[in-house]
Amino acid sequence: LSLHVGRSGEVWGAGDEGAWKLADETFLHYTEADGLEGPSVWTSIDLGGTLWVGTTDGLYRQTDRGFARDPRVAARADVRELLPTAGGRLWIATSAGLIRDDGPGRRRTFTTADGLATNTLVDIAEGPDGRLWVAMTEGLASVAPDGTVRAYSAADGLPDPYVNSILFDRAGTLWAATDGGLVRLVGDRLVEVPTGRGGAAVYAITSAPDGTIWGGFGEYGLVRYPGGAPGRPVLHPFEGALEGATLYALRVAPDGTLWAGTNRGLVALDVSRARPGRPLPATLYGADRGFTPVEVNHGAMRWDAEGR
Repeated sequence: LSLHVGRSGEVWGAGDEGAWKLADETFLHYTEADGLEGPSVWTSIDLGGTLWVGTTDGLYRQTDRGFARDPRVAARADVRELLPTAGGRLWIATSAGLIRDDGPGRRRTFTTADGLATNTLVDIAEGPDGRLWVAMTEGLASVAPDGTVRAYSAADGLPDPYVNSILFDRAGTLWAATDGGLVRLVGDRLVEVPTGRGGAAVYAITSAPDGTIWGGFGEYGLVRYPGGAPGRPVLHPFEGALEGATLYALRVAPDGTLWAGTNRGLVALDVSRARPGRPLPATLYGADRGFTPVEVNHGAMRWDAEGR
């Protein structure tokens, strides 16, 4: 019924059902109306200009008309992570095992029959030696290029069987975030990485271009390892609207901003103003700013070629 330009250039509107503000940053949402039948999205990647999405109801690819289900993954199977590697190979981490797709007619699924502790996968990463590493709800495993599976458990130094996130640092060392804290692979053993929070659960882990490793606690905020040095944890608690928030996902954007996915929304964190023991300046995107899903799943953040 009326429009008003605010002090900062924002546009306010009033209508029959209330007032709204048009922000300078907006979100475009894809839902069941676009063909995504899965109620939750775990991950997404861009392959050759096509967006692929892993959901709690299988794998989908974007088309001109929305999204279409891909037959490589059965319906009602969670697709937790998608990882393209050399030679056109695509690894698909699911709740029914690990799929290695080398093209039409060349597909293999790794399950407990091959040595995995469980078929419920959480995250995957490729090591510099070509081994594929698998984070699971019941342990950690590696898959050699010849298909040999090596499982890691408490006997190998794993502090908790639930492995939430894995990555390789710039030195090629594997880090794993678990419900019992952080560990690194040294030789063939998993060694605890001090976090300053004892054995508190670390739900997410990511790395920055300068080698810094960031970890996200379940409810305590962030831990930082400058240069990737495992013996120098720097804590950054959450405060204000984020105090007590549960952190599920972490990613570093191309511009260096650290983004966190929480149960209260998407959070942009300014790492350039990081001070030990102090919260990072944060911008929270919740339902009031157009981010209506609110909760962000692990691994569900990606940037496209345009920086979106």
